[in-house]
Amino acid sequence: MYTPWQPGAFRSARKYRMRLAWSVWVVATIFVLFQFFLQLSSGEIIDGLMKSFALTALGGGVLASSYYYIYVSLQIPAGLLMDRYGPRGILSLGALFVCLGCLLFSAAKTLPFALIGRILMGGGAAFAFVGCLNVIGIWFPKKQFALMTAIVETAGMIGAILGNFWIAIVIHRIGWRNCIFFAGLFSAVLTILLFFIVRNAPTQKRMPSVKKETISLIHGLRILLRKKVVWINGIYLGILFCVVTTFTALWAIPFLEVSRHLTLLNASMIAATLYAGVGIGGPILGWLDARTKWRREILIINAFFAALFLFFVIFDTQLSLLMLSILLFLTGVCSSGYILTFAIANDISTTSNHATCIGFTNMLCVILAPIFQPLIGFLVTWMNHRAGLTANLNQSIPHFQWAISLIPFSLVFATGLAFFLPKK
Repeated sequence: MYTPWQPGAFRSARKYRMRLAWSVWVVATIFVLFQFFLQLSSGEIIDGLMKSFALTALGGGVLASSYYYIYVSLQIPAGLLMDRYGPRGILSLGALFVCLGCLLFSAAKTLPFALIGRILMGGGAAFAFVGCLNVIGIWFPKKQFALMTAIVETAGMIGAILGNFWIAIVIHRIGWRNCIFFAGLFSAVLTILLFFIVRNAPTQKRMPSVKKETISLIHGLRILLRKKVVWINGIYLGILFCVVTTFTALWAIPFLEVSRHLTLLNASMIAATLYAGVGIGGPILGWLDARTKWRREILIINAFFAALFLFFVIFDTQLSLLMLSILLFLTGVCSSGYILTFAIANDISTTSNHATCIGFTNMLCVILAPIFQPLIGFLVTWMNHRAGLTANLNQSIPHFQWAISLIPFSLVFATGLAFFLPKK
């Protein structure tokens, strides 16, 4: 008689569990990539928004950026909800909100409805990355966490390289409203996939009472916020991620245009080499982290060399375009060390506040970008004003260089912070 205790049954159960784990991870990762698409679409649709709703540049910027404000503010609540209810229902609900937001946003004829739709999109997307990392923490061994997270980020960087060109073509052919409408339909399909494929845990566990669990979550959050290492880890992450969000995504292209006299297309292609560096460096560092105990050393070295390479990029205007591209690529490789900070968040969290810790860390990751982005612009304007120059960047290359050097100087500070991060 064949019983479940026979070796064949164990092997069959293990294979089934691994297939389920990979299925859960894949569909959660698709949600993350879709969130990247929604973020990338902001720059492409802003011109259409201004024309459709008769907005100024400021009004269009506020409408587009409302996605990010709600996204940042919901990171901790997203983690708390994941810890309380598990990723399945929360990810499905998040994708549903994105669907409703896209449909409302694409059909909006007035500004208030467009704003509500944009907020729903950002609110639903806020659960994607936290949920995906929570799924990795639940379904895969700890030693694989950094590598799996790196693969997700690599896919996002590939999307960042290809997405700008693809989105521009689609919006040019069918318009921004139709583009967002089809995104809403895709989100509806994604909602169904998340609900039927994602599972909260490999084995069914009895859930504690809501009152007891709520008290535990609040207590876990308080303990989390009192840990210095959580703040140090998040600030280090935020600084390294600003290389992507502040330098590359916003200021690198205009800086290369004025300092190297490049066309927009050439400047965009050279800046994209940094994305490629992040995409390639992330899995390599994740692989090293899984097989060595050098985590702290890697974090120190990465921040230091990212700062060094960026200083050369910013201040050595005689570099050839090939060397410039190589240095930006190496900067991206070093900056990809931020992947390991999520592994630290995974390690220092407990079962009761795992997703909360990741959500708080991700909040610190993205919250520095809206601070650094306008700060660099303010520094350029301020230095120009003191020198009696206009706001034209072509007349103030030295001022532009010193303002944008805020990023590598911050990386030097992050190098010092890395000494206080835990070893593996």
